[in-house]
Amino acid sequence: MAAAFPQYAGKLFLGVAEFLHQLAITGAFINGVQVGALDGVIRDRIRMALNGHATVTMILDADDEPLGEPWVDLMGLPETGRSNAPLVDVLEQDLSQWLNRQKAATLRDDDKLNDGLKKVARQSSYDEIGKKPEVTVVVSRLS
Repeated sequence: MAAAFPQYAGKLFLGVAEFLHQLAITGAFINGVQVGALDGVIRDRIRMALNGHATVTMILDADDEPLGEPWVDLMGLPETGRSNAPLVDVLEQDLSQWLNRQKAATLRDDDKLNDGLKKVARQSSYDEIGKKPEVTVVVSRLS
């Protein structure tokens, strides 16, 4: 307060609070960048804070075959769900089952693969904990 209002530096105020000064606010800043309400940044951060976040990662070889199973990293979500099993394990199992049922054309198409993995992760999470987290899908292709 002393830096903003040097005339009040070193004074102790007792009693009823009163209006001192009005500051004009031109916008919100996140990480030093001005953002507006329509940018979607604020909305996305609120959704992540309320619903949590899941990152789904998988690797495909040069023939578009999965190398291992997808793995999941969670933030802001409980460790266990309704089945009393770790939520990460439940999500990974459901994603692996979905992946094994897909045709080669789906595994070649990045958009279909990302949308499918995201949908399965959100639905499986909703079934377990009653929340649909924000999901980021990372697919690495070896060539």
